[in-house]
Amino acid sequence: MQELSTHTSCRYSELKPSSVDGNLFMYHMQQLRKDNYVHKDTGAYFLSRKGKLFSSRMSLRQGSPLMQPKIVVMLVCKGAGDEYLLFRWSRQPYSGLISFPFSKIHFGRTIIETLNEALFYKTNLKGSFTYLGDVYIRTHGKNDEIDDHMLAHIYQVTDSEGVLGGYDGLTGQPFWGRPKDIPANEQVPGFMDVLELVDSAAQGFMREVIVNQSND
Repeated sequence: MQELSTHTSCRYSELKPSSVDGNLFMYHMQQLRKDNYVHKDTGAYFLSRKGKLFSSRMSLRQGSPLMQPKIVVMLVCKGAGDEYLLFRWSRQPYSGLISFPFSKIHFGRTIIETLNEALFYKTNLKGSFTYLGDVYIRTHGKNDEIDDHMLAHIYQVTDSEGVLGGYDGLTGQPFWGRPKDIPANEQVPGFMDVLELVDSAAQGFMREVIVNQSND
């Protein structure tokens, strides 16, 4: 896969490492073809569409998939007084913690599709959206290991309508609350940093936030 990622096509002799047994190598090539990562035509091998998609997420040095930050849309909806629309998660890795509602952007999904689905499936509401900015959140745990890594596109929700409630309750429950009342140990890492940016920064901000939980 590494070799084919840097060539249009290669012949068997160009792909097979000299240190690998021919039968073993052919077995793995057949598996790649069976799984539709590699095609063969006129004696040459080349990446299929599926193989190219895999290659775009693969480390050329290691030949393995790269672990990448998740990309999410995060919804900020202001309520009465100093209340916000909040979300208590019931799924890992945030089980029991609170943040603004957010949802991962699935491959091939547009931003507006994700926003509408995130708002509806997390809160049972509908509304309009205004882009506020981006926050890049990296959470360090013990031994400085990365526990979480996300790029959040922050959107303000306006003209919301509907009856608040979790659509299916599988990921968590929405509620109106005051962020300052939430204990630090019940917050999703970076939550207060996002709130401060929303309250103080001009529209179109871009910030990187590093949360160190090594002493927790």
